[in-house]
Amino acid sequence: MKYIFMLLSLITMNVYAAPAGQWQCLAFDAKEQSYQGFGVSISSAMQAATERCRKESSCQDCKSAQSYCEQGALTLADDRCVVTDENGRAWDASGVNACKVAMSLCTEWQFLHGKTSPCSIRHN
Repeated sequence: MKYIFMLLSLITMNVYAAPAGQWQCLAFDAKEQSYQGFGVSISSAMQAATERCRKESSCQDCKSAQSYCEQGALTLADDRCVVTDENGRAWDASGVNACKVAMSLCTEWQFLHGKTSPCSIRHN
């Protein structure tokens, strides 16, 4: 079952990967909440995600890593989408493919942390 989940995660990441351009990274606080950051390089995106985490989180212990990053185009559109898992973690994205990107981030996080909590789009 774990291999099936891993295969589906890899397919999802490849299918929904954004085109080359800007970098998007995530930073996580001690409560495992995610914070996005964007940049022209992977290091600037990681730094932006970590700074956003420190600014917006009640926890000051924020971590980012290259494995929490993906390369894609930065969009300034206002279309936003939030995806959550059953444990209350949330991932948000904006732009034309906002829900696909947010779902991909959630699925990737689940895979990287060995979790199997399903991801779902939260409708406001």
